[in-house]
Amino acid sequence: MSGRPLTHFDLSDPVDPVNPVDLVEEARRDDLLPLIARGLRRTGDASWTESLRREAHDVAGRQAALEHFQRLELVRLLDGLAAAGVRPLLMKGAALAYTIYPDSSLRPHNDVDLFVCDDHRHRASRALPGLGYTEGCQGGGDLSFSQAHYGFLDRYGVRHTCDLHWRIANPLVFRNMVTFEECEAAAIAIPGLSPHARTFGPHHSMFISCVHRVAHHLDRDMLLWIYDIHLLVSAAADDDLERFRELATRARAGAVCARGLDAAVRYFQTPVPASLLSSLGGGAARGEPSSAFLTGGLRLVDLLREDLAALPGWRSRLSLIGEHLFPKVGYMRDAYAPGSRWPLPFLYVSRILRGTPKWFRRS
Repeated sequence: MSGRPLTHFDLSDPVDPVNPVDLVEEARRDDLLPLIARGLRRTGDASWTESLRREAHDVAGRQAALEHFQRLELVRLLDGLAAAGVRPLLMKGAALAYTIYPDSSLRPHNDVDLFVCDDHRHRASRALPGLGYTEGCQGGGDLSFSQAHYGFLDRYGVRHTCDLHWRIANPLVFRNMVTFEECEAAAIAIPGLSPHARTFGPHHSMFISCVHRVAHHLDRDMLLWIYDIHLLVSAAADDDLERFRELATRARAGAVCARGLDAAVRYFQTPVPASLLSSLGGGAARGEPSSAFLTGGLRLVDLLREDLAALPGWRSRLSLIGEHLFPKVGYMRDAYAPGSRWPLPFLYVSRILRGTPKWFRRS
């Protein structure tokens, strides 16, 4: 199905009909079954077998039930953070579910992504344990990561995960393309969710959606993320698209944003102005550093090289290499020797020797 347009999930295209079996296979992988079930209810497509219909509707029903618990927990989380003086911006899946989708259960998300300013970063990290969240141990430091992971298991056995971001992405070339202060100035409220719920304005949402699929997932064509872009662009006013173009150009992410728009056009026939695509598409030719992430088959060592190139001097570059080679002691114990008394130097040497091959393996 790769590259084949699915306009608004119209499943009854007489010119080029969708094979239901192929579609379900990709829908399972890309969390599209709730949207497929909605399309089936609207079109009544008779080409689908009863078993495929049942699977789509069953998954949609389970997702609706899960979203109910996720919504309740998200409201509790935002209330708790507000009481601690933290006012984050919702970003990515959860934010889009409650803004651009006709029903929030149509946009599955495994975690809640929160964007905070530097001043509130440590305040939030102190407040989350008081709300029942436990921080996940991760290797590296501030150069390697610009986010922290927290988890919480509710009394119904539902796992809730919160990712706390203080930059928009981990790779250093993307990290400072847009600041919290800039995003907050254009933020919009989500009053139907919570008095404390806010998210990005339209042009920032489009930008983050295009950047995320490249910065963190190396231009992977996951259809749900591309459908996010489709909905955002389809609902955007002309001035929103112009602000998006200006931001992408200023951030030197034109080629990255053009790739996301092009994917939306290919899969969903999104009404992207040709002038917008052409103005952004030449970013690679203009030498944008972020366009290196559009090269297929990147290795971890290639990503490290891009991070090193984005740092200003050798001291910070050596610090980044040190973070990769020698993660925090707590992480080493938890990840490589839980409950054991193996000497720490042995663990570091073992990790380096065993992990080196994956740095040279192509994605």
